[in-house]
Amino acid sequence: MSVNVLRRTLDLVLFRAGPEAFPFMPGRHVTLGAVGGTPVFMVYSLALNPIIALSMALGTVLGIFLATRLILRWRQLDARFTQTAHALLCSSAFMTLLMILPFSQIAPILSEMAADPEAATPPDIPAIPVLVMNVLNAWNFLITANVYRHATDRGFAMGLLYSLLSSGMVLATVLGFGLLLGSLGIGGA
Repeated sequence: MSVNVLRRTLDLVLFRAGPEAFPFMPGRHVTLGAVGGTPVFMVYSLALNPIIALSMALGTVLGIFLATRLILRWRQLDARFTQTAHALLCSSAFMTLLMILPFSQIAPILSEMAADPEAATPPDIPAIPVLVMNVLNAWNFLITANVYRHATDRGFAMGLLYSLLSSGMVLATVLGFGLLLGSLGIGGA
């Protein structure tokens, strides 16, 4: 089954399939949530406290689930939730894994900037890793749009809108977790 998931994830990432081709695994939300959240944790733990990185990973996964549920419920396509959410989690995990190397080159600089935000001269951030990360983020956004386009039987323009809404929901969920941690005094420097 894992080989089939990987094959379908690669098809999604290369725009050769939609979520309907993804294996239907209704009992695997937690497992695939961990698959989707682990790369997020790995990337953010390069620059952040592990508790904050974990909350960002959890917020990302829950945001994807919530956005997918809301979009599909609005379109009255609830039956497509499992395959769509799992397809989004796996494709996002794949793209986030590709970001580990470029972000590892940027993370120490970001940590240095956070340690001394009022430095007279900010350190130079290498352009190539930033460019690679921007391309990967744009690619991931388009993958999400393609998945939502297929899941909702709408055109690519609506897929882009759903992808934008999903990104906003994920951001709001991640920020919500960050605010909760901050209010509890957890994860501070």
